[in-house]
Amino acid sequence: MSKMCPKCKVVKPLNGFSKNKGKKDKLSSYCKSCIKPYVEKYRKNDNYKEKRKKHDIKYKKSEKGKKKSPYGLPMNGLKKMRSIVKWKDMHY
Repeated sequence: MSKMCPKCKVVKPLNGFSKNKGKKDKLSSYCKSCIKPYVEKYRKNDNYKEKRKKHDIKYKKSEKGKKKSPYGLPMNGLKKMRSIVKWKDMHY
């Protein structure tokens, strides 16, 4: 299957387009080669970097962004569990 990019007017295979869940066909409107210069320019912008830092800080504070251990415990719970196991190994 293929799709036409409205910017370069070239018909390209579907793997030439990025994923976009908001679109009906789940693909970006523009092909990867047309969108790449725009994305690079946008990411070099200081305003983008500032917004990204704020977003990352906010995300890390949220429940979804908190690190979890492999056992589904919060990281401090895993550390506590490991210290208990270590203590039991030393004393039993």
